[in-house]
Amino acid sequence: MDIFDCPEVGHTMLARTADGKTHELALSTIRFQHHEAVKAVNSSNGKAIDKGMESLKNITPFAQVAAPLVERARTGLASCGKLVGGSTYIANADSKSVAVLHRIKKSLDEGVVAPLEELAVRTEMRKEVLEEIQQTNMKYILLLKQSILALQKSVERTCEREKILLQVREEAAERGAQN
Repeated sequence: MDIFDCPEVGHTMLARTADGKTHELALSTIRFQHHEAVKAVNSSNGKAIDKGMESLKNITPFAQVAAPLVERARTGLASCGKLVGGSTYIANADSKSVAVLHRIKKSLDEGVVAPLEELAVRTEMRKEVLEEIQQTNMKYILLLKQSILALQKSVERTCEREKILLQVREEAAERGAQN
């Protein structure tokens, strides 16, 4: 096993296996490719993750969105007072009782129903945003899993090469000791 420095190629390792085959490993090239791969993964995932974090920072917490609407509905209910069933039949209702009923209905529509409808719309909008975030996160998880698998394969290949090189070194040391 020899390691030499060539100005054109960089650090190169020559290893001879037990069967006499020679393997050449360009250490500088392998190192460069590794650093480039790491930089590519970090830059692409890092930028996307940073964008995702920025978009999350721009989203108002739902409690802050919902609290004023719930308070408006609560105030609307409180302003109606206690409603007690009347003893007037519809056929016997006069204009005064119809006007009171209309005022109560309008008050409930404006003070209770409108804020609850707005809350429903905002909840649906928030659901869509959260679904988009979930889809984006799933894409990043898949990318990370693929990166992990690629790194595991690279480590396995490196371990196999190391075993071969250690075997070659031991054989070379035995041959040197015999001579």
